[in-house]
Amino acid sequence: MTALVELHHVTRAHGNGHTAAVAVRDIGCTIMPGERIAVTGPTGSGKTTLLHLIAGLDSPTAGEITWPGLGGNPLGRPGLIGLVFQEPSLLPALDVLDNVAFPLRLDGRPADSARRHARTVLEQAGIADLSERLPEELSGGQAQRVAVARAIAVAPRLITADEPTGRLDTPHALAVVDLLVHAADELGATLLLATHDPRMAERLDRHWEMRDGALTERPAEEPRRGS
Repeated sequence: MTALVELHHVTRAHGNGHTAAVAVRDIGCTIMPGERIAVTGPTGSGKTTLLHLIAGLDSPTAGEITWPGLGGNPLGRPGLIGLVFQEPSLLPALDVLDNVAFPLRLDGRPADSARRHARTVLEQAGIADLSERLPEELSGGQAQRVAVARAIAVAPRLITADEPTGRLDTPHALAVVDLLVHAADELGATLLLATHDPRMAERLDRHWEMRDGALTERPAEEPRRGS
């Protein structure tokens, strides 16, 4: 089976010389299709930088990243990677339906078709009743579930979620992670979830740990997935 993403001795530093801050340090790893990977570690350990590198949003200062299963760097190629950030980052002028339809429009789908598909995605996510609301009218948990719906609307091959539950209470956090796992299962997509919360990480099969920019893998406990 062809790897989705491969990192070879990847380092990402900010600045130059002895004052450079190293966010990611000499990382080598492989991500295979269909995997469920939790990336844990404290704030500042390099989780966000690692996800940005894997998604093609950033470039290493040393080493190499390849995307054999995606046919090359996904940057500027909508539909390959679904991005979920710590903040929902919804477009404030658009209602929920049009926020979810937005990446489909970027991918070239006609407006009516994009809105129909967006409505289907919202129904599958159990939040179709939010379709006509503006982002300012949503709770934190609702907004993050809409952000997940937007990320999966294009049926991506890889979903990266950077601390998507960091500002949510436990019930809402679990609902967001369950939605991510369910969406990945339905799409056959790979899921990469950065989290500092071990309860969220338990729901995924493979566990990476970041410390001071270095990555280690630890045995995963039996995942506890929601229904």
